[in-house]
Amino acid sequence: MEQEELALLLLHKQIRTIEQSKIQENNFAEENLNEVAMITAAMSDAQQQEIEEKQREIRINLPKTYTIPESGSSVAVRRRGTKEEPELKKQRKQEVKRSKQEKRQIKIPKAMKHRAIAQSKKK
Repeated sequence: MEQEELALLLLHKQIRTIEQSKIQENNFAEENLNEVAMITAAMSDAQQQEIEEKQREIRINLPKTYTIPESGSSVAVRRRGTKEEPELKKQRKQEVKRSKQEKRQIKIPKAMKHRAIAQSKKK
């Protein structure tokens, strides 16, 4: 009887150790899966941001009539208004205004010189 009880106790201990080792393996496997999932999620977010930045750069450099469609295909489509377009238009208008003002500022002194020269020749 005692031998049977000892054998049963040993079996229970072995079963418990096996169960604990399986639980530890499962926990370790779950932790690894979680880490892999987090790393892939972080990588995919970073890759998505890079792709979006590249698409913005390409849209800025394209003429107004063509754009890359949102679906990601390589076919050029007539461009419709985007959220970035009004800002670009404002920037372009401001640049044109600045360049015109700079040209005017340069022309005015030259015109005054020519007038002064012409008036001096008349006298």
